Amino acid sequence: MAGTIGTVSGIALGAGTARAGTEAPRSGTEAPRSRGARNVQDWRAVPAPGSVPAAQLRRISAAGAGLAWAVGEEGLAGPSRGRALAMVWNGSAWSKTDLSHLDYSGRLSDVAGVCATAAWSVGLPAGDASPLLRWDGATWRQASFPGRGEAGVRLESVAVGPDRRVWICGTRGGAAR
Repeated sequence: MAGTIGTVSGIALGAGTARAGTEAPRSGTEAPRSRGARNVQDWRAVPAPGSVPAAQLRRISAAGAGLAWAVGEEGLAGPSRGRALAMVWNGSAWSKTDLSHLDYSGRLSDVAGVCATAAWSVGLPAGDASPLLRWDGATWRQASFPGRGEAGVRLESVAVGPDRRVWICGTRGGAAR
């Protein structure tokens, strides 16, 4: 299908939004049960906006039914890295966000968000330094963190708690940090 991206490798859903993947408990003490692939008919393809060929989304995070972010890369060419790709969901459609103002090339590998003005993303750089990006509701901006700009610092994952504290993890010189 033209305008869609065929690879999704991670999904994060908020409470009550996993209708296609879980079955609601029958009692207050019963845990939700996975319905797995039996509910494939409940899923639907949603077109992605005009990304360039050889694009893939790597992670997705949802703050609710009407707000989500997806990140990855586009323009993959053989062994070389593509360009960062970030999209935002408004409840009915995905919009590609502009990253051209950032001094960054490489893929975005993880994303986490809690509200319209608070999402974070990390990436694997084409060079030596991983970025930490913050979505403010309109644009992505570079954010500071201990070790930012140092050679060998690679951010792998990001999470945001209900108190909006941001957690990042990765490596520095090959050692976990």
